[in-house]
Amino acid sequence: MLTHTDASGRALIPRLVPYQNNSITLDPAELPLSADISSIEHTVVPAWRSAVKVVFPVRSGRGALLKIMLDDGDVAPAGATVQIEGDDEEFYVARRGAAFVTGLQTHDIVLLNWNGQQCKIDVTLPPETPDEIARLGPLPCKGVTR
Repeated sequence: MLTHTDASGRALIPRLVPYQNNSITLDPAELPLSADISSIEHTVVPAWRSAVKVVFPVRSGRGALLKIMLDDGDVAPAGATVQIEGDDEEFYVARRGAAFVTGLQTHDIVLLNWNGQQCKIDVTLPPETPDEIARLGPLPCKGVTR
Protein backbone atom coordinates (compact mmCIF):
# COMPACT_ATOMS: atom_id res chain seq x y z
CA MET A 1 0.00 0.00 0.00
CA LEU A 2 1.35 3.42 -0.89
CA THR A 3 0.82 6.59 1.08
CA HIS A 4 2.58 9.91 1.55
CA THR A 5 3.35 11.93 4.65
CA ASP A 6 1.91 15.34 5.38
CA ALA A 7 4.00 18.48 6.00
CA SER A 8 4.66 17.29 9.57
CA GLY A 9 5.91 13.89 8.43
CA ARG A 10 2.80 11.95 9.53
CA ALA A 11 0.92 9.36 7.50
CA LEU A 12 -2.14 7.21 8.10
CA ILE A 13 -1.86 3.67 6.77
CA PRO A 14 -5.25 1.93 6.62
CA ARG A 15 -6.06 -1.77 6.32
CA LEU A 16 -3.22 -3.26 8.37
CA VAL A 17 -3.86 -6.91 9.20
CA PRO A 18 -4.67 -7.33 12.92
CA TYR A 19 -2.59 -9.71 15.07
CA GLN A 20 -0.10 -10.32 12.27
CA ASN A 21 3.23 -8.81 11.29
CA ASN A 22 2.80 -5.80 9.00
CA SER A 23 5.94 -4.36 7.44
CA ILE A 24 6.08 -0.57 7.03
CA THR A 25 8.87 0.64 4.78
CA LEU A 26 10.07 4.08 3.69
CA ASP A 27 11.20 4.57 0.11
CA PRO A 28 14.81 5.79 0.40
CA ALA A 29 14.53 7.49 -3.00
CA GLU A 30 11.87 9.79 -1.51
CA LEU A 31 14.06 10.88 1.43
CA PRO A 32 16.16 14.03 1.19
CA LEU A 33 19.90 13.52 0.80
CA SER A 34 20.48 15.09 4.22
CA ALA A 35 18.20 12.60 6.04
CA ASP A 36 20.10 10.42 8.48
CA ILE A 37 17.90 7.46 9.39
CA SER A 38 18.97 4.25 11.12
CA SER A 39 16.30 2.00 9.58
CA ILE A 40 13.79 2.37 6.77
CA GLU A 41 11.62 -0.55 7.90
CA HIS A 42 9.51 -1.33 10.98
CA THR A 43 7.24 -4.28 11.71
CA VAL A 44 4.04 -3.69 13.67
CA VAL A 45 1.34 -6.01 15.01
CA PRO A 46 -1.86 -4.04 15.58
CA ALA A 47 -4.82 -5.30 17.59
CA TRP A 48 -8.30 -5.48 16.06
CA ARG A 49 -9.77 -2.00 15.42
CA SER A 50 -6.77 -0.22 16.87
CA ALA A 51 -3.98 2.11 15.83
CA VAL A 52 -0.23 1.71 16.12
CA LYS A 53 2.24 4.56 16.26
CA VAL A 54 5.50 4.01 14.39
CA VAL A 55 8.38 6.48 14.70
CA PHE A 56 11.27 6.45 12.26
CA PRO A 57 14.09 8.26 14.09
CA VAL A 58 15.57 10.81 11.72
CA ARG A 59 18.48 13.05 12.71
CA SER A 60 18.26 16.51 11.27
CA GLY A 61 21.12 18.47 9.83
CA ARG A 62 23.49 18.10 6.93
CA GLY A 63 26.32 15.78 6.09
CA ALA A 64 29.83 16.93 5.24
CA LEU A 65 33.19 15.38 4.44
CA LEU A 66 35.75 16.88 6.81
CA LYS A 67 39.51 16.72 6.19
CA ILE A 68 41.26 17.09 9.54
CA MET A 69 44.91 18.10 10.01
CA LEU A 70 46.97 17.72 13.19
CA ASP A 71 49.43 20.27 14.64
CA ASP A 72 52.40 18.62 12.91
CA GLY A 73 50.80 19.14 9.48
CA ASP A 74 49.92 15.46 9.04
CA VAL A 75 46.35 14.28 8.54
CA ALA A 76 44.30 12.85 11.41
CA PRO A 77 44.95 9.12 11.82
CA ALA A 78 42.50 6.57 10.45
CA GLY A 79 40.48 5.08 13.30
CA ALA A 80 40.23 8.29 15.30
CA THR A 81 36.66 9.20 16.21
CA VAL A 82 34.80 12.47 15.77
CA GLN A 83 31.47 13.62 17.12
CA ILE A 84 29.45 16.79 17.20
CA GLU A 85 29.66 18.44 20.63
CA GLY A 86 26.49 17.55 22.54
CA ASP A 87 25.61 14.60 20.26
CA ASP A 88 26.20 10.92 21.05
CA GLU A 89 26.68 9.77 17.44
CA GLU A 90 30.32 8.87 16.67
CA PHE A 91 31.98 8.86 13.26
CA TYR A 92 35.32 7.39 12.26
CA VAL A 93 38.19 9.08 10.49
CA ALA A 94 39.17 7.19 7.36
CA ARG A 95 42.30 7.39 5.23
CA ARG A 96 43.81 10.79 4.48
CA GLY A 97 42.19 12.37 7.55
CA ALA A 98 38.68 12.30 6.06
CA ALA A 99 35.57 11.87 8.21
CA PHE A 100 32.01 11.90 6.91
CA VAL A 101 29.87 13.53 9.61
CA THR A 102 26.07 13.82 9.52
CA GLY A 103 23.71 15.91 11.62
CA LEU A 104 25.68 19.13 11.22
CA GLN A 105 24.02 22.51 11.61
CA THR A 106 25.30 25.77 10.06
CA HIS A 107 27.92 26.11 12.82
CA ASP A 108 29.11 23.30 15.10
CA ILE A 109 32.00 22.27 17.30
CA VAL A 110 33.32 18.83 16.31
CA LEU A 111 35.43 16.85 18.77
CA LEU A 112 38.23 14.58 17.54
CA ASN A 113 39.34 11.83 19.94
CA TRP A 114 42.46 9.78 19.40
CA ASN A 115 44.83 7.94 21.68
CA GLY A 116 43.49 9.63 24.85
CA GLN A 117 43.75 13.10 23.32
CA GLN A 118 41.02 15.46 22.19
CA CYS A 119 40.70 18.64 20.16
CA LYS A 120 37.84 20.92 19.21
CA ILE A 121 37.29 21.89 15.59
CA ASP A 122 35.08 24.79 14.50
CA VAL A 123 32.97 23.74 11.53
CA THR A 124 30.96 26.26 9.51
CA LEU A 125 28.99 24.88 6.60
CA PRO A 126 28.68 26.80 3.33
CA PRO A 127 25.20 27.63 2.02
CA GLU A 128 23.27 24.49 1.15
CA THR A 129 23.08 23.37 -2.45
CA PRO A 130 20.64 20.63 -3.51
CA ASP A 131 22.04 17.10 -3.68
CA GLU A 132 25.61 18.14 -2.89
CA ILE A 133 27.74 17.08 0.07
CA ALA A 134 29.94 19.83 1.51
CA ARG A 135 33.69 19.14 1.56
CA LEU A 136 35.56 21.13 4.20
CA GLY A 137 39.21 21.30 5.07
CA PRO A 138 41.88 21.08 5.88
CA LEU A 139 40.54 21.84 9.36
CA PRO A 140 43.15 22.37 12.10
CA CYS A 141 43.08 20.11 15.16
CA LYS A 142 45.17 21.77 17.88
CA GLY A 143 46.49 19.66 20.74
CA VAL A 144 46.46 16.16 19.23
CA THR A 145 49.80 14.65 18.26
CA ARG A 146 50.80 11.27 16.85
